Amino acid sequence: MTLKNRLMMHAPGLTPLSVFEKLSTIQMVDVWIPMLDGRSLVLPRHTQPEPDVRALMEQIGIALPPQPPPRIKSSQLPGTAKNQSALLEETAV
Repeated sequence: MTLKNRLMMHAPGLTPLSVFEKLSTIQMVDVWIPMLDGRSLVLPRHTQPEPDVRALMEQIGIALPPQPPPRIKSSQLPGTAKNQSALLEETAV
C-alpha cells in the first residue's frame, strides 16, 4: 500500500509531502565510543520522534524498526589512539 493510499484512508487532510517533512525530523546517527584497547563501540541509533510525529505515525499505521544492535569496530577514528594514550598517561601520573 502506498503512502498516498494510507493517507486517503487514515488522514485524508494530509499530503505525502507533509508527512515526509514531519518524518524528516527523525535522524539516524552512529554514536562512537572509544574503548581503552583501541577499538570502538558503535551504537547506531535513530532519534525518537516528537509527540506530534509519533501520533501521525500511529494514525497512518507506520512504526520505526527496533534500534539496531551495537557493533565493535577495530578500525580507529583519526587520532583516537594518540588521544587515548595521552589520557592514560595523564591519569597514571
